Amino acid sequence: MIEENFENMSPKEKLKYLKDNNIEIYSISKLGTLDECYLEYKLTYIDKLEGEDNVYGFLGSKVHSILENKVNGKDINFTEQLKEDFKEAEFMGYNFPTDKMKEKWENDILSFAKDYKVPNYKKVETEKLFVFEMDNKFIQGIIDLLIYNEDGTVNIVDYKTSSKFSNSELPIKGRQLILYGLAMEQEGYKVKELMWNMLKYVQVSYKLKNGKIKTTVAERGYVVEKLQNDISKELKNLGYSDFEIEAMILSGLEKNSLEVFPKEIQDKYTIADYIVKYDFSEENKVELRMFAETKIDEIEKMKNKEDYWEAKEITKWNSFYCENLCSRKRYCQAWQDYKSFREELQEENFQNELDEFSKIF
Repeated sequence: MIEENFENMSPKEKLKYLKDNNIEIYSISKLGTLDECYLEYKLTYIDKLEGEDNVYGFLGSKVHSILENKVNGKDINFTEQLKEDFKEAEFMGYNFPTDKMKEKWENDILSFAKDYKVPNYKKVETEKLFVFEMDNKFIQGIIDLLIYNEDGTVNIVDYKTSSKFSNSELPIKGRQLILYGLAMEQEGYKVKELMWNMLKYVQVSYKLKNGKIKTTVAERGYVVEKLQNDISKELKNLGYSDFEIEAMILSGLEKNSLEVFPKEIQDKYTIADYIVKYDFSEENKVELRMFAETKIDEIEKMKNKEDYWEAKEITKWNSFYCENLCSRKRYCQAWQDYKSFREELQEENFQNELDEFSKIF
């Protein structure tokens, strides 16, 4: 039984009260882990085994921290701090899956840091803690950026340093934003917009000859690369020689900047943050509640059943998560078996190629 004064407590006071009274506290990531892999959930939340960070989680939290400090007025050199964080990640042994992935991720985020200007908000909160109550079940969370609009509504922004979402991923990823919106509604606010700021990307808009506006999405560190064919055609139309065009394109690619091009080219393109909005609809609210209720019921019914918590089947299609994002993979026998199988297969393929090659001589 929750005491009557509970709803008047601050989020920190609520969490302390729930912990002191041994009342389970959930989170959207906790419920998502159950949806992803039963064994990972058990190792993380039941066995409470120590996890290991990965490069995406480590650097993602660093970027969030810098943004929080910048919005709150702290004087931080975004680019220099990021470079220090990259060095720390390397020192800690947090590696990207490939060197190419490392190069692209760092270039994109460094480009964001170079372009970033703190928006002039009237009132905001960063890292806004909440406790959402749903039928005597409690879900906690932290909102990256809560913007108080002049009309009394709020906007909710979640920073993402990951790759942009596919259409099929949106309903799953959107649950987090819906939860944030419901939590703010429960606190008495009217939610105007939910959105992700996809930091690795920009939205590029430009006018076509027929007068229509074309919009495309580009990685921040590779904007000129994305636009180079169109830029080359425009430069040709402006009368530049092939030699001049090639020189400008090479310079633009090296600097990832439109500033090396003539004013006509610079004025053609409008570059903005890539903001993805998610509909705070009744349908999405109902879906989030049904998802949370189903997963919480499943956890409470099965938490003491040892044989329930099996690892998911690992295939080449989902192994990226297990290898790079799962924080408890060292305890997972299914992952160890899959890794051994993959290594054996690679060795077999290598030997077969060697045998075929030897037949030439």
